[in-house]
Amino acid sequence: MFDNTHKKYNKVERIEKEECDGILDGEVYLFEKIDGANASAWVDNNLDICCGSRNRQVSKGKEVYDDFRGLVEYIGDHEGVYSFLNDFPNLRLFGEWLVKHTINYPQKYQNKFYVFDVYDHQADCYIHYNDYFHLLEKYGIPYIQPFAILDKPTMEHIKKYLGKSNYGVDGNGEGVVVKRYDFMNKFRRNTYGKIVAKDFKEVNNLVFDGCPKYLPVENKIVNKYVTIARVRKMAEKHDLKEMSDIPKLFGLVYNDVITEDIWDIVKTFKKPTIDFKQLNHLSDKAVKNYYIEYLQTKGE
Repeated sequence: MFDNTHKKYNKVERIEKEECDGILDGEVYLFEKIDGANASAWVDNNLDICCGSRNRQVSKGKEVYDDFRGLVEYIGDHEGVYSFLNDFPNLRLFGEWLVKHTINYPQKYQNKFYVFDVYDHQADCYIHYNDYFHLLEKYGIPYIQPFAILDKPTMEHIKKYLGKSNYGVDGNGEGVVVKRYDFMNKFRRNTYGKIVAKDFKEVNNLVFDGCPKYLPVENKIVNKYVTIARVRKMAEKHDLKEMSDIPKLFGLVYNDVITEDIWDIVKTFKKPTIDFKQLNHLSDKAVKNYYIEYLQTKGE
């Protein structure tokens, strides 16, 4: 009997964070970071196929709680996924459900589930790429192949792969994921790192009056974390298309920042005293500006 509940995929840390210190000191597998929706597929103890988004379970057998933009139907119709999970009920597939977010991939690559990791409940760990890719090929399951396997690479070497893509957007890829399967960081966790391509990186900061050095910490946080790329991604993820969606987007973006980045904020700004009411107000201001710009761009 294995865990048949939803399992959230481990967070991939930005490679400059201390969680990734030392990750390059060994054999590194370099993968493309594609811009879709994090998803998973597994079987329960009755061998019913289950699907999940990053944060929750969306189906169980024929029960569908959320079609997740077509993922549930795709997994249900994919004979290879069904056979694989029935043959290996101890394994769980994690992948990217490639539906439109920020990067516009050619249609032939979209609406497919690309596996980027396989978790073994029996061993209680993610398994090595070399131990799963041949199985996925046998069952006809799409998976993300490494750009390269490198021995103790430098950051400059890795950055040469930024922007590259095997999915029709070469030069505009989202970034790379760095995996060293035998790596254990100082917190005793096997952590993966990521580097986001310059053209995709969230660098379009909201401008406030005054010298950046002396800005209140709430302004600095919004400058760094509430960006046009983030606003666009949240809008497309939740299929927001109208001006009337702005209030909903306020909450989605603010919640995403607090949920995903609060620990990074604490470390980056050295345990700051934060006025969260002001932070929320400034976040909403940035979201509104960026969302209007996003809608205008879409209408061109």
